[in-house]
Amino acid sequence: MDTPTVSLVGLINDLNARICNKVASVQKYVQACPVGERFSPNQTFRDERFYIMQPLFKAVTIILLNDDYDVRMVDVGKVPALLTLTGEGDGLSLPLSFESIRDKVEDFIPEAIVRVRLNTAIEFVIAQQEREVAFFGPQPDPVESTKELENGTCCNMQEVRAFANQLGWIGEPLQGPSSAWLDPEIYTEWLGNGAKKDKNIYERMEETQRWVILLRTAGLEHTPRRLIKRRNSIS
Repeated sequence: MDTPTVSLVGLINDLNARICNKVASVQKYVQACPVGERFSPNQTFRDERFYIMQPLFKAVTIILLNDDYDVRMVDVGKVPALLTLTGEGDGLSLPLSFESIRDKVEDFIPEAIVRVRLNTAIEFVIAQQEREVAFFGPQPDPVESTKELENGTCCNMQEVRAFANQLGWIGEPLQGPSSAWLDPEIYTEWLGNGAKKDKNIYERMEETQRWVILLRTAGLEHTPRRLIKRRNSIS
């Protein structure tokens, strides 16, 4: 038995349990919050019916160790991972086991902790979630939980509807934004501000961080180029 690994897993699973317990306590607290002026008129935050802590979240953890991560690895799914069963099985349709991935397990430390590749760990969790959905149905119910929701946009939907009415719209009240508004044969790729930010900002940030990690791995320091300052003339 790998004692340091078991101790680490125990600490992380304890942290996971604390997070779950904190979420449950906050959900109970907000339902009893007084109605005040600083809250929205409808007090929608007090309705916790559709904010459900999935039992699987309490039952399983995936742990990535810093020493196992290699910035040069092209396929992140091949990163070694610890897949653990926390022992919290309340709400599950059946007890969890690693039998379905036994042939992909690289090490048992002990039976409730296995070393696998990250893609195997993710596939395991997805398979368990699909089993739960097949048994209980989607939780929360996708129809009931979205009946009273107002679709968000970057502008006021009432103004959008008023403008549409001025243009002659006489159909059902507009709800959006929606991917159903787009013709997939014309718009075949992601467009708009989201795509621009992803390409111009987030991809660049990711490349910068990968470079920093690569330099650190090689034992080099990442020192930004100093700004060249103009020397003041001496009269």
